[in-house]
Amino acid sequence: MTDPRNTDLFLFIAFFILTSLGVTLMRFLPHHNATMGFIHDTSANTGGVLTISSLFIWFKDYRTIKPRIWGILSVGLGLAAYEFIQIFLPWATFDFHDILGTLIGTVIAIGINLMVVSIFFKKG
Repeated sequence: MTDPRNTDLFLFIAFFILTSLGVTLMRFLPHHNATMGFIHDTSANTGGVLTISSLFIWFKDYRTIKPRIWGILSVGLGLAAYEFIQIFLPWATFDFHDILGTLIGTVIAIGINLMVVSIFFKKG
């Protein structure tokens, strides 16, 4: 039987590939309306939270939901803080859509991890 910990490694690899492909493909799609523009602006941040939190959870081997949620919230808070720091960096640009993308990614990551724990790990 496979180790349930491999699920977190699989999620990291899948989110990394999907985020990389999605961000690349979004460059070639027209985004003339507000919805496509918002998706274009937020896709990297949403995928970033999913990818980084999956790697963090796999590395720390969290098997219960409470440390997983704290890990995801830490990643989301860190990325949001970095966005606010960009206000003071002359080479960076603050964008409110990036913060919204980070929040969306955080909520999606928590939902996915609730499912992962309930399916693959013992609740605790």
